[in-house]
Amino acid sequence: MKISVVIPARNEEGNIEHAVTAVENALAGREYEIIVMDDGSTDATPQIADRLARGRVRVIHRRPPNGFGRTVREGLLAAKGDVIVPVMGDLSDDPADLLKLVNKIEEGYDIAIGSRFVSGGSVEGYPKPKLYLGNRVWNLTARTLYMLPYKDLSNAFKAYRRNVIENVNIESTGFEITAEILLKALTKGYRAAEVPVRWYGRRSGAPKMSFLKVAPAYLWMMLRLWPAYVASRAKRVKPAAV
Repeated sequence: MKISVVIPARNEEGNIEHAVTAVENALAGREYEIIVMDDGSTDATPQIADRLARGRVRVIHRRPPNGFGRTVREGLLAAKGDVIVPVMGDLSDDPADLLKLVNKIEEGYDIAIGSRFVSGGSVEGYPKPKLYLGNRVWNLTARTLYMLPYKDLSNAFKAYRRNVIENVNIESTGFEITAEILLKALTKGYRAAEVPVRWYGRRSGAPKMSFLKVAPAYLWMMLRLWPAYVASRAKRVKPAAV
C-alpha cells in the first residue's frame, strides 16, 4: 500500500522541517508521499517547505480563504496513496506511531483512529482545563449521543482508506473536520478501530486553535450529523421480517 501523509502547516517555521524528517524516518522502506500544505504562512514556513520539496515530498501553497479544515480537506483530496494520514505540522503527533495506524488499515479496517485515551496512549504538555473540559467532555458527549465505543473521536491523527475520503463529503472549514470525517464515514457503514498514540504539546510557535471558537463548531457539527447517523444505524440493526 502506498501511504500519503498530509502535513497542514501555518506559521510552523520552527517545526516543519523536523516534522517532514520524522515522517521520512518513520516510513523508511515503505512506499509513501508527503504533502506539505502551507496555509498562507507569513513566516519562513513557505521557504523552508520549498527547500524540502524533493522526490517524495511535495508542497502546496494554499490561497485564501484559510482555515485548518480547508487545508486538511485539500491535502486529503490531493493525496495519491491507498492510505491517507494527516500529521500535524506542529509535531503534536508522533510520526513513530504512523505505521501502527497503517497496519490497522492493512488488517482490513477503513479508518484507524489515533487514540490518546486508550491504554497505551498518552498526552504530554496539554493544558489540563482544555484537556478535560474540551477533549474529554466533548468525546464523552459524542460517544454517548452516537452510541460509539471509541474514546478519542476528535484527534486529527487518523489513517483513512482512500475510498473513505473519496466517498465522504467533507464540509468543515475548521478543526471540527477531525470528527466530521469519522462520523460521516461511520454513517456510511465504514469500519473503524482505535490505536494508542502519543500526543505532545507544541515545542515551537503559537497555538492556532481557540477553544472558544472551536467548541461551538464541534457541537453544531455533532448535532447536525446525528439524525443521519441514527437513521443509518436503525437500518443496519433492523430486525428481520418474520
